[in-house]
Amino acid sequence: MEADKLHIPVLLKEVVDLTSPSPGDVVIDGTLGMGGHAEAFLHRIAPSGLLIGLDKSPESLKIARRRLEGKGNFRLFNVGFEDMGRIAEELNVMGKVDIVLLDLGLSSFLLEHSGRGFSFRRDEPLDMRFDPSSGYPASHYLNTLSQEELARIIWEYGEERFSRRIARRIVENRPMETTLDLVRAVEMAVPRKYWNRALKRVFQAFRILVNRELDVLKVALNEALRVLKPGGRLAVISYHSLEDRIVKMFSKRGDVEAITRRPVVPSAEEVERNPRSRSAKLRVIRRIG
Repeated sequence: MEADKLHIPVLLKEVVDLTSPSPGDVVIDGTLGMGGHAEAFLHRIAPSGLLIGLDKSPESLKIARRRLEGKGNFRLFNVGFEDMGRIAEELNVMGKVDIVLLDLGLSSFLLEHSGRGFSFRRDEPLDMRFDPSSGYPASHYLNTLSQEELARIIWEYGEERFSRRIARRIVENRPMETTLDLVRAVEMAVPRKYWNRALKRVFQAFRILVNRELDVLKVALNEALRVLKPGGRLAVISYHSLEDRIVKMFSKRGDVEAITRRPVVPSAEEVERNPRSRSAKLRVIRRIG
């Protein structure tokens, strides 16, 4: 099955309904992935609108380009969403953007086809970088950090209660080179009935560390306000409490208004169709002033 056939955009109808794209709008999809949300935006903003897509994964950009070709005006950039201000200036749309979308989930491609160790269900090198050309892979941190630092990361970024046990097993079983090495260390540390939960949280923790996800999110939220015009809308889909907490606090600033008083979550039908959407939470914020 081709990678782009696997992609099911999360909360698609809700994102479109709450951001209300119209013909001629300028939209920044800061997490383009394989282009599912972007395709829906292009349909609404054509023929005169502009879709700007950003993604750190060069492979995802190639897939998205194929999907979007011939469906409207778009420009794609191999950068992270924290760079949206620079791109907006380059395209002369600073302060003129109508909608910004940040979908903070991993794309199907990264999980299933990147080979960079995002999924604990595959035996792959422990990389976890969105952009494989920059930064250090997860194996660097797993093999060099102290037991105490490893435990702190697993607790703070994974909210995993067995963090100390897991950190001890990681140190005892170094080197950590592949996802299977990390899976075995977690399974040695945690009672069997908690394996799946603990693995999800440990892999989340090191992915956040490798990509500095929480710090980057804070920068990106501020950049979104810079690029949006007054009345412009920012939609953020988060997948765990650490992200959602940051977005919730941001929505309480004096220069924004929360359109969604509570996060919007997927319907039972969507969760059945796309189990990965289960933990998704959508918040939409309007720039005021």
